[in-house]
Amino acid sequence: EGEAPAAGTDAGTAPLEGASPDDTANLEGKDLTEIPLEALGEIQVETVYGASRHAEKESEAPSSVTIVTADDIRKFGYRTLADILRSIRGLYTSNDRNYEYLGVRGFGLPGDYSTRILVLIDGHRLNDNVYDQSPIGRDFILDVDLIERVEFIRGPGSSLYGSNAFFGVLNIITKRAAAIGSPELAASAGSFASYEGRGSFAKALPGGIELLFSATGFDSDGQDLHFDAFDAPETNSGWSEGGDGERAGSLFARIGYKSLSFSAAYVSRKKWVPTGAYGTIFDDDGFQTIDRRWLVDLKFEHAFEEGTVLTARTFYDGYGYRGEYPFEGDDGGTPYRYLNRDVTDGQWWGAEVIATKKVLEPLRLTGGGEFRHNFQQDQSNFDED
Repeated sequence: EGEAPAAGTDAGTAPLEGASPDDTANLEGKDLTEIPLEALGEIQVETVYGASRHAEKESEAPSSVTIVTADDIRKFGYRTLADILRSIRGLYTSNDRNYEYLGVRGFGLPGDYSTRILVLIDGHRLNDNVYDQSPIGRDFILDVDLIERVEFIRGPGSSLYGSNAFFGVLNIITKRAAAIGSPELAASAGSFASYEGRGSFAKALPGGIELLFSATGFDSDGQDLHFDAFDAPETNSGWSEGGDGERAGSLFARIGYKSLSFSAAYVSRKKWVPTGAYGTIFDDDGFQTIDRRWLVDLKFEHAFEEGTVLTARTFYDGYGYRGEYPFEGDDGGTPYRYLNRDVTDGQWWGAEVIATKKVLEPLRLTGGGEFRHNFQQDQSNFDED
């Protein structure tokens, strides 16, 4: 009956517009070469938004685009955005037991924090204003069960989005209340005492009102790991025990009324780092990093009868980071332990307006502007007294 398509690809067996139910059923599971030529032109094509900042068929987008749908996420059991991105050709991820990092076609410098990829949620920029990093692990602000589809648009997109979009744009489209339909509860358990739970409430009310609220929690003890570089009696024979844990929680809410929508999201994530990086004390569970992100977004999007589509939004975002690094000092031959603290805080707000209008087929004009005020960009580092 044919093999299941790989994630992020089109199966070629979508229902046909203008075809009878019998015709559609006969095409299920068939190879594209077996479909009549006249039927190929009727196959439904995925719609992409991020390539040109307006909805268009994937086949008409001026970029190479890969789409991963909610059905792909469910079938393949992806639990983080990094899991999803690993399924997309040309992308790879790495993990240093602290963060997930994204590379493109072999290019991913250590310490780069994935700054060359722009991450959007429903068109809202997620990269922070201090490191310009794009979070893809448990520090990502959205539960993957709330994702309708992920669009990865390859190549530079700076003319539309700015300098972050050097290798590509990652646009995440969230589910609408009607797609969820009813309250949901989900729970899972895994190795290394890992537990995750989610509760969601979604309701589409008469008159075009939609409500969506969701909360997710995650906790894991992590692995006990052995590092050959620390294989000595004074460093627990190279074993890091109980130092690989992770804890995260996120909230998401959206209220919509016709062309107007209000969204808010928050994530807090704490990671214990077991690697003894930067010369810290090995096998010390005091090595921790804490990340917090939040966003508030008010958007108006309307398609007018003459073919003009207007999108306007105002937003407020924040990012906070706390790092605790345990070191060993020496006071006249007496060793002692102290903490080095790394603190980052960023906040910004802004607004943008974009208008598109189809002039002649297939010519479309797009224009707009964005204003952003980074009113807080603070970094500090100090040894705790």
